[in-house]
Amino acid sequence: MFTNGKPPAFYSSEQLIFMSKPELIKMYTELQDAARRYEKLLMEKKDNQERLNLLQKQVEDIEILEAFSL
Repeated sequence: MFTNGKPPAFYSSEQLIFMSKPELIKMYTELQDAARRYEKLLMEKKDNQERLNLLQKQVEDIEILEAFSL
């Protein structure tokens, strides 16, 4: 069904109409899994950004303390 064993990036409505129910269910399940992975990555990115902001604040505090200790 797919050229080169890879599905097309987008399906036309005609292609979707002629797909079997198991193919549609499989595609739906794969999309749900991809959405979960994407959401997890977004949360990890947010957590990493918060950690980075905290570390930058700590570096600034250390630089201020070092400036006063000179």
